[in-house]
Amino acid sequence: MPRLRRHRLLIMLAGILAALSVATAVVIFIGLPGKKTVALEPPKTTSSPPPASFVPQPAADAPAVAQALQGLATDPAQLMASAAKTTVSGNIRDAVPTGSKIITEESSWAPDGLGGGTIFVTIAPPNQPARQYVAVMVKENGSWKVLSTFVLGGTS
Repeated sequence: MPRLRRHRLLIMLAGILAALSVATAVVIFIGLPGKKTVALEPPKTTSSPPPASFVPQPAADAPAVAQALQGLATDPAQLMASAAKTTVSGNIRDAVPTGSKIITEESSWAPDGLGGGTIFVTIAPPNQPARQYVAVMVKENGSWKVLSTFVLGGTS
């Protein structure tokens, strides 16, 4: 596949993943149609700038996200977001066998503005071909977790 075409595909995929992240956040925070939801109060107007925790800082989060993903090699179940645990079937260790090498591309980190984002990660199991994924990441209780993954260049 030509490099330019692959680059365009990756950009398009990142946009789709960002939209999926937003949709997931809406479902998590607002709820599904027909389900009981909690009414949120409108934000109070203020003349002061928003707290630093609300300002996206893409470069600042990339090393922490990359470091968290290294945990896939030792305990992949620990890295699963709570919302993802009900959607995973089978043994997570089958997806990330013991001894796998985890390679993250910090420069690919793309925050979604809601406290999460996407990043490219390559998983290289022992004696098997490496596969590249886009990991959708969320922050839960101060720790980065994997909400979902999408394989690049093939099927999962």
